Amino acid sequence: MNKLITVLLTAALFIANNAYAETYAECVSAISVLNKSLPAYIDTNTILKNVNCLPYNPIRVVYTYQLLIDATKQDISDLRASQALQSCTTPNLRRILNKATVEFKYIDKNSNYINSNVFTLRDCH
Repeated sequence: MNKLITVLLTAALFIANNAYAETYAECVSAISVLNKSLPAYIDTNTILKNVNCLPYNPIRVVYTYQLLIDATKQDISDLRASQALQSCTTPNLRRILNKATVEFKYIDKNSNYINSNVFTLRDCH
């Protein structure tokens, strides 16, 4: 019985790891295509610099924005509610949240880190 449980657990881990690897590979592939069109101005004060796929569990998709205006850590934190709504209601972002964590990372005009807002599917409930 213990041997059967060990075999089943090993199989479950193998399947989970393969699914993760496939999802991560898909993420990297999709992001490499997206990054070819970046950087891109979102508005006059914001540039989407790049998107990265990090091999965390779950996978983390990081959107890095550069702000051309002064902003504080609190200013970025104040965006959290509207970003959560956008992440949960925009079909493409919601699909990402079904498989990954999403991070909106902000840097200043000198590329210094300001702050990030991180979302998971739990933020949609």
